[in-house]
Amino acid sequence: MVAHIVTHGRRPLEHRRTLECGSGQLLWQECTLQTYSTSRNRIDYFVVAEEGPEETEVARSSPSRAVDRDRADRELLLLMLENLEEVNRGLKRLAARVEKYCHADWYQTETWLTITGFPMYLQGLRNAEIYSSYRLPRMDDLKEEEDKEEAGDLLCILSAAESLFRDAYRLVSDEYPGRQMTPQRARVLSGFTAGAGEKGNDAAFRCFMDESTLVGYFRKMKELLVYYYRVAYREGGHFSQRSGPIRAAAGVDEDEEFPPLPEDIIRPTVEQRNAMDAIFAELRKLKLGNARNRESGGSKKAQVAEEEERWGLGENEIDEMLKPAVREFYMQLICHTVGSQAFQSPVLSFCAMISRTTGFAGDQSKTQADKRLESLVRVERNEEVGIWHEAGVYNSSLSALVWMAQLLIFEGACYYKDEHGDQTLRAELETLCGQFMNCEHETAFGFILQWQLYLATVRRSAISPWQPRWSFDYQELTYLGITLHVTNHIPQLILTEYRRAYDILHDTLLFGAKDIKMIKAHQLYDDLDAERFGGSWTTDPRNAKLLAGVREMLVRKIWQRPDLQRRFFTDDEAKKKKQLDQKSVNAYETKVQEFLEAFATLVQISPMPPPRASELLLTTCTNTRSQRRSLLLWDHKLMLHIRPNNSSEQTIWDDDIPRFIPADIAELILTFIAMVQPLRLVFRRMTESGASRATALSPYLFSNMDGTEWQAETLSRCLSQSCIRAKVPEFQDTWWQEAAASIIVVKLAPRWRAGLPHLKTEAPEEKAPKEEATELEGQVVDQVQAYTHSSPTPDRLYAGTATVETDTALHRAHRTSESWRGLLNIDHLLAEVKISRGRKRAQAGEREEAGPVKRTRIGSFG
Repeated sequence: MVAHIVTHGRRPLEHRRTLECGSGQLLWQECTLQTYSTSRNRIDYFVVAEEGPEETEVARSSPSRAVDRDRADRELLLLMLENLEEVNRGLKRLAARVEKYCHADWYQTETWLTITGFPMYLQGLRNAEIYSSYRLPRMDDLKEEEDKEEAGDLLCILSAAESLFRDAYRLVSDEYPGRQMTPQRARVLSGFTAGAGEKGNDAAFRCFMDESTLVGYFRKMKELLVYYYRVAYREGGHFSQRSGPIRAAAGVDEDEEFPPLPEDIIRPTVEQRNAMDAIFAELRKLKLGNARNRESGGSKKAQVAEEEERWGLGENEIDEMLKPAVREFYMQLICHTVGSQAFQSPVLSFCAMISRTTGFAGDQSKTQADKRLESLVRVERNEEVGIWHEAGVYNSSLSALVWMAQLLIFEGACYYKDEHGDQTLRAELETLCGQFMNCEHETAFGFILQWQLYLATVRRSAISPWQPRWSFDYQELTYLGITLHVTNHIPQLILTEYRRAYDILHDTLLFGAKDIKMIKAHQLYDDLDAERFGGSWTTDPRNAKLLAGVREMLVRKIWQRPDLQRRFFTDDEAKKKKQLDQKSVNAYETKVQEFLEAFATLVQISPMPPPRASELLLTTCTNTRSQRRSLLLWDHKLMLHIRPNNSSEQTIWDDDIPRFIPADIAELILTFIAMVQPLRLVFRRMTESGASRATALSPYLFSNMDGTEWQAETLSRCLSQSCIRAKVPEFQDTWWQEAAASIIVVKLAPRWRAGLPHLKTEAPEEKAPKEEATELEGQVVDQVQAYTHSSPTPDRLYAGTATVETDTALHRAHRTSESWRGLLNIDHLLAEVKISRGRKRAQAGEREEAGPVKRTRIGSFG
């Protein structure tokens, strides 16, 4: 048949098109063939006429009628498929825009959106345009010809804004010598914020911020600048018109009236426009000066070098030239009286935009909810889809704007006080804050402070839609799309990282030595009240006999073993002496970091309640000049007791929770601190030169040999990689915090109810069952509140309270640790792993010792 078609110049595609469209001539007809064997093993065939109903005979006798029927069936099928596709496209069009504000049930559940008026203001806008309105420019945008100039200008302005923010933070942070913040000025800054005057809310302006939080706050303020430029300042605006075909695509009637676009509603003041004009005027001066430098002649290399010096090395100078105009711009945004039309303010319009998000809000782990170990691909960010932020998450964004506004007000007051003297600074702060940072006034930040008051109320009363869910046998916990088997996955994760840490410590860090005794917690003593700088359990006189010779143990091992000498030292022929091999030291330090990564996961999972990543980074081995160490020994058990770094607040106790580490895991880190840390200090001193050689390592446990501390992203990466190694569902620190709180309530609270007879102050017959249950429930609630960092506590300075609270916290933490380890049977499992690992190392040592003896007997050794 193929040869026949080719001979007549036809193609099989014509036959298929005829069947699909019904136009044209069929090249062949389907039929039934019967094959049979002929001579010489050949197969022949003939057509079989099938018996069928009358309509089949008619169809066979009239092929054109059969083609018409097939064509009608295909047209009907295509019509049905087209309807399905149209439904999908319609859903995507509806999801791509802010939904219509008309449902009464939605009005009752999302009342905070009704108060703010965001749905009506954003109605009909495309989600992708909302996100792109404040998206910060990237370096990749410089490669696009269309947006190259605009992206370059914005990047230059944002660099100056970043420099301004850093300078402002130096004025309030106690880490810089030029600090100008005083307690009285801090009270003035927060005297008119949300909740001021209420009991317990008279806290001063927060002068300390973690670096990650600081970066997020700076980013929010830079997004405000970008939004103002794209929507309120740039000609043509940003958002597309909601009329004609776009209105039809949105699924609405042509006669329905839409609110104006945001760029038509925003009414920037003359001062705001003049401030932005001043910024671009400075930019034009810089560009003009750069163009003149290029036209001044000289070789191409000289021009390039001059340009790099102007725009690269001279970046600080560019920032200094732009900072006054940027400062004035932000001050004009903050000092803006709005009136009844809130969204005429660029700041409040920006607040409406950031109330939308592309996906799950509030937890970073939710972006990885669909990522599993079965090689599933992470779902890409879809900017066409949008939902409203949760009230609590959105309140955090408003808090960032308020804090930045307070910071810039203080920076602006300090900048202008140089002209009028320091005496007018407090009066200037009172004037600005009282007029523009007051929730009773109709200013931009007055509206934001009012919204914060309402959002705080909603957050306290609302139940999060993302709740951990347990299986019917209470063994599997599902939260944010991640399912974790408590008694299988968690022990599997702990044991995997324990094996890894055990092998790294014994085989690499301790050089595989068999005669080194491990440091055990039950052998040591510690003074929890010792505050001497550099002090720890290693300097306690009661441990001197046990730790004698431990500090220089590994140094002696290097000089006793020729293989270690060859590894760490090389011959310097020029100086005729040995020198430290930097490559070997770097390889050793790499193994140290791998050990710390495994230990970080163990500390995050094995204690209960789990410490936050930000807290774990503050783990210290020795006393510093400002606070005590975090790793302590109490009742011969290793305890992680992390204190908040903002110690000036005398009422903070919610982060001050002890965690007890299992004995086998504690043995690893104690041996590491006693033996490996001194060797790292020796390596560091030998690699440094001059009088700048260090006398001690960083007091923080999670740091590099050069003193560089870990970042929060490092801990998240360690936990994710540990889950992959253990072949358990991948999760992150924030996910584990919420899951652990649910585990405490569901799995540990029944154990407390069964094992707390000592808490009963009355005999059972003297107390009603209902009353006893209420007391136990209250104790469980107190536990959960303490462990989820939300428990209010009395002032530590109150007479006698500190001792009672500390003792209660220690006993609660110990009881929780015992319950958690008993639930997982983790002590028994760790002991088995330790025994098996020790047996394997012993057998390997026997084989190494037996090898030379055997070769000596056969005469092949030596």
